[in-house]
Amino acid sequence: MDRPLEIILRSLEAFGCKPRSTRGNQWVAKCPSHDDRRPSLSITEGSDGRVLLHCHAGCSPEDVCGALGLELRDLFPANGTKNPSGGKDSPKPAAYPTAKEAILAYGLEKPSSFWVYKDAQGQPVAVVARWDTSQGKEIRPVTRVQDGWAWGGPPDPRPLYRLRELLAASPETPVVVVEGEKTAEAGVKFGLLATTSLGGAKAAKKTDWSPLRGRKVIILPDNDKAGEGYAEDVVSLCRKAGAASVKILRLAD
Repeated sequence: MDRPLEIILRSLEAFGCKPRSTRGNQWVAKCPSHDDRRPSLSITEGSDGRVLLHCHAGCSPEDVCGALGLELRDLFPANGTKNPSGGKDSPKPAAYPTAKEAILAYGLEKPSSFWVYKDAQGQPVAVVARWDTSQGKEIRPVTRVQDGWAWGGPPDPRPLYRLRELLAASPETPVVVVEGEKTAEAGVKFGLLATTSLGGAKAAKKTDWSPLRGRKVIILPDNDKAGEGYAEDVVSLCRKAGAASVKILRLAD
């Protein structure tokens, strides 16, 4: 059976991303998830055979795998990854009893932080975990399924972050859309009704924006190309959802 690294490199090569080795267990390639003019995707093989992907433009590992026709589980060896249902050589189960066990099964140790997405009834539907590593940040989602929790993001349409708080707020309160859960929480600390979408800069279209119907929306984009692309997508999606007004506020200006 092919190693995960071989699968990823072969898929990148077939996609025209031209992966090349830089040193030891590290490679770089053009990211298949966005219009990449210079290689911005770092690929690292871990000591246990798992593959770490980091797009410096902001695409998530889920975005990269999706663009290649792969799943997050393809980044991990079929056996040998620690998981809560057995020893380290036990095959990975399709679902884990809890979100915590699914997150730890990625084999990246305890996450630096995590954020919970809930539906309109307040039930958890997904958890996004973040690890701050020497190669940069790693962000991986897990999703509630019928038998527990599984790797990957939830099916479309996905709920907005802090949906319950959004629905409970006065219709007159402006909604501030940012890129990423960490930034949304920072906005909340400043008293803003802040939200974001799951999956990074390239996944806005996978989210249900209808809760913003009739509301005033302010978008605070990240000060980079990916942030501008995300802001433009959100403008279009909010208008289609029937937002009362939508404006982009660039703090860098």
